[in-house]
Amino acid sequence: TPMWQKTPDLSSLDSLPPQATILPSLPGTKPTAGVRHGKGLWTGQDFIFLVANNYEILPSRVLVKVPMPDGKYDWVGTYPKMRDSVEALKEEIKKMFKVTIRREMIETNVLIMTVSSPYGIGLSHSTNSFLNHTEPGSYTIRHGEIYALILDLEASLHIPIIDETRTGGRFDFDLIWDSTPDGLKQALKEKYHLELTPARRVLEFVVV
Repeated sequence: TPMWQKTPDLSSLDSLPPQATILPSLPGTKPTAGVRHGKGLWTGQDFIFLVANNYEILPSRVLVKVPMPDGKYDWVGTYPKMRDSVEALKEEIKKMFKVTIRREMIETNVLIMTVSSPYGIGLSHSTNSFLNHTEPGSYTIRHGEIYALILDLEASLHIPIIDETRTGGRFDFDLIWDSTPDGLKQALKEKYHLELTPARRVLEFVVV
């Protein structure tokens, strides 16, 4: 077991030789992710996130047509250029899991996020440091773009969300709901004037 996996520490990346390595997570590994000087380390992530991260697409846009690999995975990419690490990790995914992967445009159900109030979004700009913590029935995001909120919403609702709020900047989000999809949508609308409307759109998917 390599030291970077036993003790995940971004500073350890500086001494690693160039590599793109994926390993099953050790028992009790918590999800972490970080990049330092163009080198990346991720731990405790599932197969969907592994593919999404290295194919630079949201997890909701990964379509797996083979039996889903079990467990969690850790990986590092330490080539001098991040792009080289990403390309090498793509090849490692194909080889390790014996899969083919392609990009495909697919029409699918989505939720369109818009601002429901004529007075605008119910958010003020953040002066905090970035934080993203989620639990069943609650989100706490500090200094996050709307994109950070969409990532959490897609993980909860299991459907792609298209941002049409035309809102820029970084915000703090504190959202609590009854852990149901309808409760989440209602809480989002009541507190932040953000509405999710069903629609059909053609999106790019990564197909495994």
